[in-house]
Amino acid sequence: MHYKDLLLEIDSEQAFVTQTVSTPGKLYIAGEYAILEPGQAAILVALDAYLSCTVSLATDNLSGTLQSTTIQNEPFNYTRSTHNQPGLMPSAMWPRHWAYVLSAIETVERLLVELNLPLQNYHIQYETDLEAENGRKYGLGSSGAVTVSTIRALLRFYGYSANPLIIYKLAAIASLKVSTKGSFGDLAASAYGGWIYYQSPDRQWLAEQIKATPSLTQLLAKDWPQLAISHLTVPHSVDLVIGWTDAPASTDELVHRYQQHRDTESDLYQQFLANSQATVQQLAQDLENGDVALIQKGIAKARHLLRKMTRHWQLPLETNHLTQLIEIAQSYQYEAKSSGAGGGDCGIAIGSAYSNRQGLIDSWKVANIIPLPYQVSPPLTESK
Repeated sequence: MHYKDLLLEIDSEQAFVTQTVSTPGKLYIAGEYAILEPGQAAILVALDAYLSCTVSLATDNLSGTLQSTTIQNEPFNYTRSTHNQPGLMPSAMWPRHWAYVLSAIETVERLLVELNLPLQNYHIQYETDLEAENGRKYGLGSSGAVTVSTIRALLRFYGYSANPLIIYKLAAIASLKVSTKGSFGDLAASAYGGWIYYQSPDRQWLAEQIKATPSLTQLLAKDWPQLAISHLTVPHSVDLVIGWTDAPASTDELVHRYQQHRDTESDLYQQFLANSQATVQQLAQDLENGDVALIQKGIAKARHLLRKMTRHWQLPLETNHLTQLIEIAQSYQYEAKSSGAGGGDCGIAIGSAYSNRQGLIDSWKVANIIPLPYQVSPPLTESK
């Protein structure tokens, strides 16, 4: 397969020139937990809170650096075993945060070598809006954003771009090598931008394909079973407000507990999946129609389904602080729910653009709920 079937050449004269890209974070609107099953659907938004990645050429032979303002100011050094060998070798034990970066780099470089493009060495630096000043994460999908941002920045550094689907697939392959727990919904939101309808692929199939298919270009060109990603066009009359409880949650831990408790053969679980799928699909239609009353009905139903399922398994999805966030929103004619894995982090509230947004925000502040100033990011059409 020719690289032009996967990558768009931006400007060959710009190859190896310093490049910076900014990738949006995400929030789940509906479909959490169910989305972990192949073919299940969710709705997400990408936010104008960004993680930026800057790639510049390193002139040292077989070595370079990675640096992030969120870890420490000192750069981490890497070396290569040989020229044109995909993947970097850290010079010392690095924090787990770098696992997604290293996997993303190895995946992109594998594609470049497969397409007979020579590898370079880099200085790569990250900055982020996805954390508070004290370093606490908002729960906006930092691991997904850093994976997508690394892939987009590296491709641009080599003089290429790719459509959002190829970016998503590269990020999913890279992420699966680090963890099998996620649904990759965060990757879809960060790769596509805007409002997203997302249907989860068969991760077991993908893991088997990664092992069985030696050609990365062939795997990228295949249709992935169950996968569906599309933009939703939501009118401005629909108002989204985000509140942060300042209580970061561990998504991996909560998902692990969920996977331990779930019984995929139980009638209760299958009913949860069926109800979640129907709710998300109806909500997607209502969002595009801009019918706030029906949207709020869908948000309330999504919250009810999650609470019923997670209470059955004794998972701490909706904390007292999140319940307070929701009840305050309801008093201002917004409907609200937890977002993502729950157990802390963010809640989302949806109402009419003509509702008393400022009153809601002020009341959240009194309750020590921090309103986040982010809006839905513009849709992305290519990796610019």
